[in-house]
Amino acid sequence: MLSKFRGIINSRSAGLPILDDEEAPNIILEDIAFDPIQNVQARIMTKITLLLIVQSESQKTGLWNDLQSEWTENYLRETKRFVRILEAIIKQCENSGQQDRAAALRNSINQIKAANRQYTIQW
Repeated sequence: MLSKFRGIINSRSAGLPILDDEEAPNIILEDIAFDPIQNVQARIMTKITLLLIVQSESQKTGLWNDLQSEWTENYLRETKRFVRILEAIIKQCENSGQQDRAAALRNSINQIKAANRQYTIQW
């Protein structure tokens, strides 16, 4: 069980870099367009969800003490990456006139930061 938890903790969530000042073109597969930033966002959110499950389950099984340091490092890294992705999407929304969506995403960032205060993340 410990090795399975470590495998989840140390898996990579995304391979695409965050593009700051340029918009990434959509990726088209079989005539369906995908926004690469949105895809990265989904992968990071999946990784964060898996990390939270590992935390919960390892605490139940008594393995948390063996995993806490590794888990915390990876959780903080993924959470910071997720916020950076949201910031990139906010920039795209502002550039395309989607102010309501940008405001909602800013609210999401504030909620993420509030939920993670116990980790004193340096944003």
